[in-house]
Amino acid sequence: MKTSAKVVRMALILGLSLGLSGCMVGGYHQRISSSFEEAGQPRQAEGSINAVELGVVADFRYARVGMPFEGQQREFVVSDGENQVSVEEVVELRALRLDVPLWSFRNFKTKSMGYPGLMPRRESLELWATGSVGISPIPTRTVGLGLVFYRFGSVAIRVHGDYVMAPYNEDVRRIGGVERWEGHAPGWMAGLEVTVAAGEYALELIKFVLDVDKTSRERTKEWAGAR
Repeated sequence: MKTSAKVVRMALILGLSLGLSGCMVGGYHQRISSSFEEAGQPRQAEGSINAVELGVVADFRYARVGMPFEGQQREFVVSDGENQVSVEEVVELRALRLDVPLWSFRNFKTKSMGYPGLMPRRESLELWATGSVGISPIPTRTVGLGLVFYRFGSVAIRVHGDYVMAPYNEDVRRIGGVERWEGHAPGWMAGLEVTVAAGEYALELIKFVLDVDKTSRERTKEWAGAR
């Protein structure tokens, strides 16, 4: 019974956290121009990816969990000097992203700098680290840094640069038959993102639920002791 109650509480916290999430919208450009090795073979990639994104983000102050829905236009070529594959497609991508605030250069409320995790309801210019993975339909991977203006209850504006691993999975026709090329082409990304209704609401909700739970337990013990 206790386990069931804990599961229900966690489900409520997660559901309400998403309900109190901010909305993020943005766009980015990926430039793919690199030489790399895949399956023991040297390859070159050239091209670009352009995308727009829209999604929700749950802010826990120490970190943000984002669930963007991206529309990507992918146009790049992968070759080994003799053969090549061309990727030309539009992909609707669902991704999962983690943002970690690293440092506040300026907290405009307190006129100080420091770790953003110790600044509740802040208005600040910050440095963030970011990592994301594509969930469906393609396994993209990114890692990067961003400069962010963050204002609690209003907006978070993020200008970011990222290292990208763009997946490809295509057939190459050779004299002896067909060979499957599968891997990730490295590149770089630059983008701009705005979060509307930014704020650590997910963290505040968890604290509220835990406080209510603690108060309920204490009153239950007092009631049991009175009997």
